[in-house]
Parts: sequence; C-alpha cells; structure tokens
Amino acid sequence: MKKALALVLLCPFALALAIINRTCLLLDEVFYPSYRHHGVGRPVFIVGMTRTASSWLHKTLYADRERFTSMKLWEMLFAPSVIQKKGAVLLRRLDKRTGGLLTGMLMPVDRFLFKGFDVVHPTSLFEVEEDDLVLIHRLSNTFLAFIFPRLRWFRALPWFDDRLDDRQKRRIMHFFHGCIQRHLFVFGAGRTYLSKSPCHTPKISSLRQEFPGSRFICTYREPAQAIPSSLSLFARLFELFKTKYSQAELVDYTLRLADFWYAYPLKVFAHCPPADVIILDFGQLTARPEQTIRAMYKHFGWSLSDAYGLKLALTDRESRAFKSSHRYSASDFMLRAEDLAARFKMPGPQEIKKGRTKSGLTLPESLSCP
Repeated sequence: MKKALALVLLCPFALALAIINRTCLLLDEVFYPSYRHHGVGRPVFIVGMTRTASSWLHKTLYADRERFTSMKLWEMLFAPSVIQKKGAVLLRRLDKRTGGLLTGMLMPVDRFLFKGFDVVHPTSLFEVEEDDLVLIHRLSNTFLAFIFPRLRWFRALPWFDDRLDDRQKRRIMHFFHGCIQRHLFVFGAGRTYLSKSPCHTPKISSLRQEFPGSRFICTYREPAQAIPSSLSLFARLFELFKTKYSQAELVDYTLRLADFWYAYPLKVFAHCPPADVIILDFGQLTARPEQTIRAMYKHFGWSLSDAYGLKLALTDRESRAFKSSHRYSASDFMLRAEDLAARFKMPGPQEIKKGRTKSGLTLPESLSCP
C-alpha cells in the first residue's frame, strides 16, 4: 500500500521531469548540435561486483581533477542535456554571488532524500555517482530491477550483454555515448571521462564496442565477503522501495547475479589488450591505497602530478584509519563462507599473478593486482 501511494505521488513529478528532460535533449540538437562532434577519447570504466570498494576508488580517482571528470547525481537526474547543464552553471555562479543561498536551501533536502542510504552507500546529489543512473531516461537503468523485479525488461538488465538483443544494446549504448559527449562538451576541458558502476559489469563487451580504446578497472573482493555485503545492500534497497521479496528469493537472485558478474569480466578481458585492463584486489586497495593506485597509474602509463600525489597520501592515511559501520555476515542469509568460496571461480590475487584462474582461463600477468 505504501509503495502504491508513493508511486501515485511521484508519478506526476516523474512524468513532468521526463517531459522536461526529453524536450531539453531534443533542443540540444537545435542549439548545440556541435556536441555530437565532441570526441570521448579513451574513457575509463570501473566495473566489478558490488561492495568491492569501487565507489571509494571512483571518488579517490576523481580527486585527480587535472585528469578526470565524472557525472554527479544531480546532472544525471535533472540535467542530462547541454542546455540544462549550462543553466546549472549559471545557477552556480549566481549561488556564489549570493553567498551560497541556493546551496543552503538544497543541502537539508539532499540529506533528507538520502538518509536511508547512509550506512550502505552514502549518497548525495552533489557527489559523483554511478553513471548507469543516467540510463533511467531510457528506462534502462539496472537500479530499476530493485523497484520492479517482476518486469521482464528490468530483469534482463543485470545480464545486459547476455540477454538483450543487439538492437536494444546499440540503442542504449548510443544514448549513453551521447550523455558522455554532452558532459564533456560542458565540463570536459580536455579531461578523461571516468565512469563507475557495478551495473556496467554485464555491459563490458558493449562498452568496448561503443568506446574503442576504453580502459577498464575491475575491483575484486573475495565472494565470501562481497556477497553477504551485497545481500545486505540489496535487502536495504528492497526495504526502501517496499519491494516484496522473501529472503530465499533475494539470496537466489544475488547468487545468480554474482555467478555472471564475477566470471564475465575475465571472459572479456582475456581478449583485451593487457595494457587496457587491470584487476585491483579489495584487500590491497584498502590496506595500501596509495601504493596500489600509483601502481595502477604506472600500468596505464599515466603521469601522477605532485598535487594529486599529496591528495593521495592524505587519502592513504584516512583510508587506513577508516572503520566501516556496515555490519553483515553470510549467516544472516543462511549461507556459509566456505560454500561461497567453493561456488565462485574468480581467482584470488596470487592466482591472477600466476596468469591462471580456477576455471582454467589463462590471463596475462599484467592484468593482475599490483
């Protein structure tokens, strides 16, 4: 009943927003058609199973503002078009002139909207976020599977490359490409587009085809840790959206999704140039963040500025001192850690370094964690 009432109340707002966004996207073709000629270069995609420190890595890399640019949540939801982005730039200038009056009004609203996400995934309209969310304008955002898990179209999205036909994939990728072009047209300034979303994991082949020369960073965490954490996250999402589910359904869904999301990156990476992909281990990333990120920069041939080096050193100290308040265990979902370890064939860091996975897939040593 609560979910139905919420949908009734939100539908007029969502419909109005969809009409405005769609109109502005069409107006871009009239007033800013040159955005289509804006190259995307070699974007970087952070992929991997959920709860593998990919959000932390995204924000840490985004701090290298000389090199990277990413979409923030407000841009994805309320300003996908060039016209809207330029309008936001004007509002930001006005806000500065009024001493942050608009920001002061919006911050309490921002905190209210996302207070339920604080423990599992801190969220804000003003922070960089998973850019799979921009696909909500084509009803192709994987997040919708948690709101409408019974609808066949949404059920297929977490298995994107495997279950969607070529025409559907091309249309979605074409729209996503245009969104990145628009972002770079307004905010790019010669920087590399940095994308992050676990929901891009089942799209890796489509992303490679749409963005030739793109690079991939895959974050890896032991399934016995990542899957219970993911189950806790998914359960929270179902609770927030009042989605009916049983624990058995949730566990079955998550395990099937993890089967694909753990194996698929390795399947695709085996056919990628080794210099374009890397797998980062959660343990090393959280225990030695500065060392791991410096090694990743070296792998991709990126220079690391002195200014970003100082930020990275500070991040390293903060990360070592951080203690997560998110509590979970496999037993909470009637699972055993040893069963999860036996089920999933993703290699650990040492196996990757030896160039071989448990499933027999040979990988170049340069794909491994530093």
